[in-house]
Amino acid sequence: MLLGFLATATSFTLPGLTPLQYSKPFPSCLTDRQTVRPDRPALSALSMVFRRKPAGRGQGYADDKRSGRLGKIVLTELVQILRNPFCIKVAGGDVDLDIVSMVSVVEVEMMGDNTIAKVLVSTMGTDAEKRQAVKWLNQNSKALRFSLAQRMKHHKKVPELRFTAAALPEAMSVMSLLDQIREEREAKEAMSNQMTAEDEAVMEVSKGMERELQGMESEDDKALFAGSHSVSN
Repeated sequence: MLLGFLATATSFTLPGLTPLQYSKPFPSCLTDRQTVRPDRPALSALSMVFRRKPAGRGQGYADDKRSGRLGKIVLTELVQILRNPFCIKVAGGDVDLDIVSMVSVVEVEMMGDNTIAKVLVSTMGTDAEKRQAVKWLNQNSKALRFSLAQRMKHHKKVPELRFTAAALPEAMSVMSLLDQIREEREAKEAMSNQMTAEDEAVMEVSKGMERELQGMESEDDKALFAGSHSVSN
């Protein structure tokens, strides 16, 4: 009887009312474990989204700072290598000492995610000699890079070297800086030598005063001895 009433209730309508409609209830996790809400992404996708950190201004500043630090290291090591050219192993010949002696490293710029080092050099001589020096450096860049790798063993990768002639203002600024450093060193050496001379003069004066005091003490002792001897007589 109850089933018949429910069967007729589905089609029973009243004036102003819509027919009763029944929809399938949403399956719960107990009845259907395969059901996933379409508007909710999977947990793995959420974790990947939250782990992804876009590169901001801080990351760019850190990269620039790292590039600058690496460029300074490369510059320092190249200067030492060119000062001692006998450590350069050139394939098929010896090192051209005339060219190496007139080359000065001005600046190093890191490019290509620190894989390429643009080396700005200043050379002496005529324009033809300057071009020849830069050409020789680029032809033997692999040998120079090998020598650089021997001195930078604590680094995983050594950048590729590309030499180019520095502009005149850059070369002049570096030369003026070197002259300033040399003048400061000479001033410090002169000051140290002057202080040494002053110290020697002070020591001589103090020694003379000590000798005079010793002489005065000996004369006083002699006078006291003579006076005591006369009294006893």
